[in-house]
Amino acid sequence: MSRVYLIGSYLDCGQTLQAAAIWARSSVPLRPSDDSASLWAAGATVEAARGHYAKSEALYDKAITFWERDSVKASERLVLARISRAVDRAYLHRFDEATADIADVPVLSGVAPCVRAMALSNVAVVQFLASNLEGARTKFEEAIAAAGPEPTCSSIPVILANYGALLRKMGDKATARSVELRARQAADFLAARSGQTVDARVLGSRR
Repeated sequence: MSRVYLIGSYLDCGQTLQAAAIWARSSVPLRPSDDSASLWAAGATVEAARGHYAKSEALYDKAITFWERDSVKASERLVLARISRAVDRAYLHRFDEATADIADVPVLSGVAPCVRAMALSNVAVVQFLASNLEGARTKFEEAIAAAGPEPTCSSIPVILANYGALLRKMGDKATARSVELRARQAADFLAARSGQTVDARVLGSRR
């Protein structure tokens, strides 16, 4: 089982410490390759989950630089990495760069629904942090629709929790309470199904 898969699996279950431990023990080959780029991107996800946004951005930079050499073959991963890097830059208050990263985001209609949901959610987070609240609301709603009506995507609790935080910011507290309840219910459902704790913390605590 690859380190990239293990890191992703632990993060999906909210097990950030376990994912970080695997990342800490990982040695990236000196010669850049598709595997090393994937590992850099996985490490970036770990660092972002721990709130280390500068470290995460640096790792995404390395992965993106490699994938840009073969943008056709790695187009989906390249787009997703740019979106994730945009979140790092937004948390670092570099909104112009963050906005540039998401300026030409494709529809991503060909990717798995849960992947598309997380990508759209990350775009929403960038817009939220940049104070484009209406734009963020639209993207959160698209992310929730992409995830589907059943809480099968591991990211849906945090997507809903962040959407609830946005609604509170916009003054829609009644709808926010309903969305936050859905986030807790989705987290409980996923935890019961997997036997693991699933995070549903709001924007600012983790991606």
